Amino acid sequence: MNNQPVRFSSHGEWSYREIKHEPNKYYTLTAEIFGGIAWWWFLYRMWHDYHHLIGHFEYPDPSKWTDEELGIPTDDYD
Repeated sequence: MNNQPVRFSSHGEWSYREIKHEPNKYYTLTAEIFGGIAWWWFLYRMWHDYHHLIGHFEYPDPSKWTDEELGIPTDDYD
């Protein structure tokens, strides 16, 4: 026989993987609307302001770099 008392939280009976009641439709709809606005804002900013991620300048052409810029010593260096 199990002698453990039933535990209650401040919000009624505690449940682990059960939904005791349906969530309020107002809160569900509000959460969906705010989630949609957040995703719209994120995708809109990524489409129009992608330079924040990739940078504002052209990538330099490495074939135009000099040996001095690359740190390569001259041929007559001993």
